[in-house]
Amino acid sequence: MNMTNFKKIIYSIAQAQGMTVGTFHEASITPNFHACQLSHPHGLTLFVLCSINDDWAFAKTFHPMTWGLEFTDHSGLASSLRESYGIEVLVKKELDGPFSSRPYLHNYDIKHWKPKTLGEGLFNWWD
Repeated sequence: MNMTNFKKIIYSIAQAQGMTVGTFHEASITPNFHACQLSHPHGLTLFVLCSINDDWAFAKTFHPMTWGLEFTDHSGLASSLRESYGIEVLVKKELDGPFSSRPYLHNYDIKHWKPKTLGEGLFNWWD
């Protein structure tokens, strides 16, 4: 997914959920995913993530220069993504679960970085 499409989707779902769009971070070599901060008037802040392989997730925090994502769920945003765009968001339980390879992941990266969880393998800072 390119950044232009990611932004369009983010603005659409944020509006539907009454959330404010914050900072965007574009995928690069590291990290391998787009991220955008969303805030709700009641104090909730989270990040929407979309990997270069079109995997989607939500995280409580995100720092572009530091690995360490704490995945979370948000049923309202997940429903908006599914209903409006056919996007299935990975849930926290699956992301925090054991790593299982996907066809688009490189064997070299898996052997070198040894991800322990699915989330670590799909949303990473590997170089």
